[in-house]
Parts: sequence; structure tokens; C-alpha cells
Amino acid sequence: MTTRFSPTTRRWCGALAAAWALGALATMLGCSRPAPESTAKSPAAAYVGDAACSACHAEKVTTYHQTAHARTSSWPSKESIHGSFGTGANELRTVNPDLHFVMEESAGGFTQTAWMRTSATAVKTRTDKFGVVVGSGRKGQTYLFWAGDNLFQLPVSYWTEMHGWINSPGYIDGTANFERPTPPRCLECHASLFESLAPPENHFRKSSLVLGISCEKCHGPGGEHIARYRSATPPKNFAGAAIVNPARLSRGRRIDVCSLCHAGPGNALTPPLSFRPGDVLAEHLTFPPLDPRA
Repeated sequence: MTTRFSPTTRRWCGALAAAWALGALATMLGCSRPAPESTAKSPAAAYVGDAACSACHAEKVTTYHQTAHARTSSWPSKESIHGSFGTGANELRTVNPDLHFVMEESAGGFTQTAWMRTSATAVKTRTDKFGVVVGSGRKGQTYLFWAGDNLFQLPVSYWTEMHGWINSPGYIDGTANFERPTPPRCLECHASLFESLAPPENHFRKSSLVLGISCEKCHGPGGEHIARYRSATPPKNFAGAAIVNPARLSRGRRIDVCSLCHAGPGNALTPPLSFRPGDVLAEHLTFPPLDPRA
């Protein structure tokens, strides 16, 4: 059946669908590359997390945590999920009169349930828990669920302008699809760190997820930076800081930092999370030529 969306709705869904399409194109191929423009990747160049950054940059970290980038993914909670669980507002009706979805909150967490009437007297249901919230809610949100350590997208998302639940991007209205896997490329742009256990492509170590876009996503790993400044001979200038300031990169490398997630669909040349600020993005991702008619 055809989804009955207004033009505004179609524009939103198209944009969010394009973002999610990044994941479908990810591969697990590795390649060697020369030292990047950023700090050399020594074993000490470990990721340390925003709390470590806050020790010296508390005001900047606090301010940054209010941004959409920092909130682009989170664990499910009343605060992080923008959709309503109130009676009447917690349902999504579809073009199929026999199918609707109900979003519920309980002591056990937050769930989506598909209710499908299969006959005059029979109803089938499927329920899965919200596992990860994707999107700050400024434009909208979509949601992921875990099946063991495999991560999938839930069929119902949230659109802020409508203040309501909608079909997840690319999902056919009137169907209940719980089978769309979430590959590493999706998390690469909507999280800071994770450990892939592929195959299958959506198999992750759940405890490894660092959600949101952290400071180190744009500044590179801070372990060596912190070690140097805590040493007996801290750096006297930025040249020895062992951290990336994107403003000091060349124009091309600055653009690459943003393009990692804002350049549209790409084909991966290296394993997930290989790119670090200062790298040449073309050594990690290739992008198809733009269609001048688009």
C-alpha cells in the first residue's frame, strides 16, 4: 500500500531515510594509508571520554552537551524519548485497518507493539523494547532495539513538527517490519564508539557503545593529550598538544571532518571508526558523483 504522507512529511522522511541509507553501504574492508595530517596514532592515543575532557574544559563540555550533535543518540528514558506514551497519543494507525502500533511505558522500560488482526477473532502481536534513541529530537527521532547483541530499527519513529509517531523512514505504511538491521555505518555517525562483532553486520558488544557525538569525534583521541599535560614537562605550545583543533587543519581536512557524516551515502574502504580528524576522508569512504538533476 502507498504511504499517505503530506509533502512536508515526505521531505522529512526522505531526509531521515537518506541518513539511514549510509548504513546499507558500509563494508568491512581495510587498507593501509600514510600518516594523516592529525597527530600520529601512537598506542597511547586512546579515547578517554568527555568526563576526562571536562577536567580542564568544563565550560566548553557543559555547553557542548546541550547541542544536537551531543544528543544525537542516547539510552531510552522519559527525557530522551520525545514521543508521547499518554493514552491516545501513544498509537500509530496505518492505512491497513487491521494494523496499528502502540508505544507503552512500564517499569520494565519502553516498548513498541504491533497489533495485527488476522481474522475476525484472532490478533497477532509483536513487542520489542526501545534500546537506543537516535536523534536529538530537534527534527525527529528513530529508535533501535536489541535482539541479543544484534541491533535493529523499530518500525515507528517520531516527527517533531507533527508532535507524533510516524512510520520509520523507508518503511511501507500498513506493514510491521522488525527486521531492518542497523549496520556499523549508522552508529559511526550517531555514536562515538562501539565494538563491531560482525558478522552479521549488526552484531555489536552492547557494553561498548558510547552514545552521542563526543568531543573526541572532532578532536581525535585525547589519551596522549592528557598524558602530556599531566607529565612533568607539559607542552609549551599547541605543536606538542597531541590533539586536533579542526580550526587549525587545512580547509580540505576541516571539510572532511564534517563530511564523514554530512556528505551523503558513501562506500566504506576501511573498517568502522578508522577515520580520525585530520585524515583524508577519501581514503576511508568513496562517494558517487552527484546527480545534477537531483
